[in-house]
Amino acid sequence: MSSLDRTSGIVSIPQPVVNWLFNVIQAIYHDARTTFHDSVAVLSRFDQFRPRTRVFTNENGISELLLCIYGTLQDILPVPLLLWIPRSYPLVHPLIYLDLEQLEDSRPSVGDYVNPNGLISLPIFSRWSADTNNILQVIQEAAGICQYNCFLRPSGAPMQDSIDPRTLPPQGTSRSPDLPIKPPRPPSISLPLKSASTSTSDIPPVSSKVPLAESDYNNTVSPPPVPPKPPTKALDVITNIDLLDTEIANYEDPLYHKALLKLQWKVNELCLEDEQLLQKNLYNRKDTVKSAVAQFERMLDYESLTHKSVSDSIRVRKTALDKETANLAQRSKDIEEYERQNGCRADILSLIVAESVMINQLYELVAKDCAISDTIHALSRLLCSESIKLDSFVKKTRELARQQFLTRMQIQKVGSIIDSGTTSH
Repeated sequence: MSSLDRTSGIVSIPQPVVNWLFNVIQAIYHDARTTFHDSVAVLSRFDQFRPRTRVFTNENGISELLLCIYGTLQDILPVPLLLWIPRSYPLVHPLIYLDLEQLEDSRPSVGDYVNPNGLISLPIFSRWSADTNNILQVIQEAAGICQYNCFLRPSGAPMQDSIDPRTLPPQGTSRSPDLPIKPPRPPSISLPLKSASTSTSDIPPVSSKVPLAESDYNNTVSPPPVPPKPPTKALDVITNIDLLDTEIANYEDPLYHKALLKLQWKVNELCLEDEQLLQKNLYNRKDTVKSAVAQFERMLDYESLTHKSVSDSIRVRKTALDKETANLAQRSKDIEEYERQNGCRADILSLIVAESVMINQLYELVAKDCAISDTIHALSRLLCSESIKLDSFVKKTRELARQQFLTRMQIQKVGSIIDSGTTSH
């Protein structure tokens, strides 16, 4: 188990802090649910971290209010950190900085992971995925890297070995390393040649132990002696060694311990990622199944209600149609009976009469009054459109007005007679 797992546990967050965190996240972030869940998970895992809201200014000079989780993990990550969560989280990975205000006698160790502004670049950011990564994994990876590459250095200590950018070749060009200067060419060896008829087997072997005369040193240069060949038995012993059977005697090698810790941290990280990914997939599938079931139930209820409404409407209309059909059949029988009794086809217009002659005359006078009013309005529209002349309009209007006056006088007279007759009865 890594130091991260040994020192971290579940911490109870006060309810006022949870309420404040929920209200703040709802007002700022797009995916408020995921942001709230991951923030609570980090605060529950590490009691040294605290949440707050601060104005964050990015590299482009744009300022915005963001949630900042800050604190120092003394056991696993003994550096003060500022974890800024962007608005588009989890689509965009969080930003992790060294809290420069809390550094007293230390400075950022500028290198592969930290820049002069205190921004920490982690490998998880290059493979960031909104579906699988979260804030807790960022803190765990930062803690793992800090075990082998500390983010801070004393203020008086020199910086780590770094490459001057001015000495690097420009991008897109490849520069090979400078080759060493060639040594001077040795003088050629001059050997006396014999005649072609002399056989090569007659030349005696030259021994390196035979001393040469002084004139020979001046005229010839002998090649260096050949190194002795290693014994064959020693090589056989070396080649027959099985490295799997050997034991490492030097257990105090720091590289060995560093590699072992790194391997253990990587195995723990992979196990944690697999477990979280599996749980997330199970939760997602569970939510999907629940959503599909709920949607199907809503559709079933809607279709059942619609079917019931249509069935009721069809039943009501069928009853009304049956009633009207029976009424029409009865009317048809009455007409046939009337024709059979009178001996001829009935005239419908002759049947539509009023109760008395005075009422029929009143109907005709009222209809004539309405027709005269419509004619006067039609003449007015023709005059406005300049279809008739003013003299014709005045002449026709005066004649129609006289007829309308007489008609209305008759209407009043007939109406008074009908009223008097009704009163007398």
